[in-house]
Amino acid sequence: MSQIAQVAQFVRLMLQRTGINLEENQKPAFVAVSLARAINTILPIPTSPVNSVDAHYASSFDEYVRQIIAEINENYILDVRSCRDMCAKIYRFRYNMCHDANFFMANLTEFAPAARDMFSADTMAIIEMERSIEDRANISRLWVDLTYEIANSLRQNTDVNGAPMPVALSIR
Repeated sequence: MSQIAQVAQFVRLMLQRTGINLEENQKPAFVAVSLARAINTILPIPTSPVNSVDAHYASSFDEYVRQIIAEINENYILDVRSCRDMCAKIYRFRYNMCHDANFFMANLTEFAPAARDMFSADTMAIIEMERSIEDRANISRLWVDLTYEIANSLRQNTDVNGAPMPVALSIR
């Protein structure tokens, strides 16, 4: 049995064992998200920003992803378009978390609770307090403004040897 046929077999098994009560019409989306997440674990994010993440994805990975999904589709009928679209969207999400400071800042409060072990209890208390505020868009803007001001100040500073401080923030 080929590796891809094993993936198709695993998809069937996963649907049986998830413990999630999926309606029949929800299964294609569940499979698309699952495959897109898995495929994205092997797609590297560039080490520095690119002009267009969508163009980068299309030229670097789209054909490869299309082939993987087509091969799985031969053994397990998929919504191919949905799977390919989800792969590109998850890739864009990963890229933006790494290279887009605005995106990162806008989403940190939402994702931090999923990574509690990375933050101190005090930090998590601030994040939870922020999450409880109704006007979260205003709080988000305030964080971006504060970060922008700090980043501008850092860009103007030098280190102890007189060299410019390295600042990779690109916000606003």
